[in-house]
Amino acid sequence: MQKLKSVPQSVWDKLLPIQEQCVDEVMNLYKSITFGSSKKFKDVVDMSYGAVSKSSFKAIRGTVDVKGDILKAIAFDLQDRETTPDQPKAERHGRVCKYMYYPDSATADYCVSLKQTPAFKPICLLMHQINESGVPLVSDREFVTLRISQQTDNGYIVVTRSVTIDELNFATNVVRGNNWNFNLYEKTENGFKATTFFYCDPCGNVPAMAFNSTLEGQMGFLKRVKQVSE
Repeated sequence: MQKLKSVPQSVWDKLLPIQEQCVDEVMNLYKSITFGSSKKFKDVVDMSYGAVSKSSFKAIRGTVDVKGDILKAIAFDLQDRETTPDQPKAERHGRVCKYMYYPDSATADYCVSLKQTPAFKPICLLMHQINESGVPLVSDREFVTLRISQQTDNGYIVVTRSVTIDELNFATNVVRGNNWNFNLYEKTENGFKATTFFYCDPCGNVPAMAFNSTLEGQMGFLKRVKQVSE
């Protein structure tokens, strides 16, 4: 799967105005979920599962306290890190590909610069990712999402929400999944608290029990946030 040469301006004209709608959809789902008791992931992250109405797939939430630089965390979250099919399998971490598309050169330059210069800027970008199913007769899963960064009263948030783009054909022989996710960074006296929320409907014939058993892998992101920020 090769990266598209570009995303037409006509597509951005439809995507950029729905940023707040995407944020609201993620936050409203999060607020509707009651999470269970927490347990430790890798002795670092407090994580808990929640049941989603009318779904057999669970949501997961994790939090970690970080004595570090909150801007390093937001930079790690937003920096340009693509995955291509020609990379070694061990470097792709279960992905076939992950591509970023930007509405303008300023946003692209900002995301690239974050590898050297941590800073915050409210942005919106489009991400296309294909995950390997790893199971015979189960198709790879494709996700087309908007990623939106915003400043909050006490820090920053990055929201990821699936979107439909009829004008573009990203891949064939895959099943399109649906994703709701946010990463929240809140300043504290000694640093910041990072919270991640993740819910995914992979759609199609994916056994819920097997899928739910993989969710704690999402908590590895918070562990890496702590490592790069302290």
